[in-house]
Amino acid sequence: QLRPPIVFFILTAILFTSGCRSKEQVQMAGSSGGRPPAPVVVAGVEQRDIPVQIQAIGNVEAYQTVQIRSQVNGQIQKIFFKEGEDVRQGQPLFQLDKRPFQADLEKTIGQMKHDQAQAENSRIEADRYSGLEKQGIISHEQAEQLRTQAKADASAVEADKAAVDGARVQLQYTDIVAPIDARTGTLMINLGNLVKANDTPYLVQLNQVTPIYVTFFV
Repeated sequence: QLRPPIVFFILTAILFTSGCRSKEQVQMAGSSGGRPPAPVVVAGVEQRDIPVQIQAIGNVEAYQTVQIRSQVNGQIQKIFFKEGEDVRQGQPLFQLDKRPFQADLEKTIGQMKHDQAQAENSRIEADRYSGLEKQGIISHEQAEQLRTQAKADASAVEADKAAVDGARVQLQYTDIVAPIDARTGTLMINLGNLVKANDTPYLVQLNQVTPIYVTFFV
């Protein structure tokens, strides 16, 4: 049989231990049951294009511009387009009076033919005098003079050929064509006006709009 003080001590120890355990369980229960879980929305993964639109103010600019000027002096005789009309590369735009340039071409051709005949005659004379020189009939100086003249006449023919080519080019410049596919702008010079080579103002400005530039800031 236990004594009463010993029994009281044992019961006190048991109650203290049970109290500690209960307090720990309460603390653990309090810590585990804190803030409730946040709600989560779940959706299936999907891949698609997302349209993004940005509005901005911009300026439309021509892809390329060409200012048409005459390369020779002359009078505008024909105009083959209207303002704002689309033209193709190589399409005629203007035609100047061809008569002065045609006359110059014929003049240079006539001069070339004259010099060709003169050069041929000088060549024949030089060959004849060379033969006489070999026979001792004429001196070396006389024969050499004829040969020099023949060379000079041949050089004159070459210069005439260059002049004819230049006159043909000048005649071709009377037909002014579009260098690119473009849209015509305002006509600056009207029919019948006199124009000068590379003069200001230009005849018309061509604006290439296909493709086209758009300049804007975002």
